[in-house]
Amino acid sequence: FPSHDTAIKDSTAIKTNALPSNDEIKRQIAFRESGVSNDAYSTVNHNKGSVDLGKYQVNTGTLKTYAKQFLGKMVTPDEFLKSPQLQEKFMEQEIQHLKDLGVKKFDSMLALHHMGFSDISTKAINALKSSAEAKKYIANRPSLNSYE
Repeated sequence: FPSHDTAIKDSTAIKTNALPSNDEIKRQIAFRESGVSNDAYSTVNHNKGSVDLGKYQVNTGTLKTYAKQFLGKMVTPDEFLKSPQLQEKFMEQEIQHLKDLGVKKFDSMLALHHMGFSDISTKAINALKSSAEAKKYIANRPSLNSYE
């Protein structure tokens, strides 16, 4: 668990829209995507023709596109759901990938994760690097605004 000082620093970073620690980013994404369920790693949601998997609700398209890059191998949705270790590693690598793309704002990272960034264009990623654009995206999605 993070120290009290780390928790305060990360909380402040979120309020200022700076990127907090990777652990805090993962915690925020997990809360927004799957809530505080005890069995979040096995959560499956079907939404408008897509399937989102696990604690971080990784879209199956995103998993297929990035499994080899992020995990070093291809994995099936079933393998992904059964492995908390794979889910954690995938999310760590996704966060780093978004940072490498130049995403520097917390709300932008949340919006890109929520959109299943493998299915969007580089132009859209570049647009969401702007805090104002990300705020517009998030404002239209109540599920992304529900966390204080």
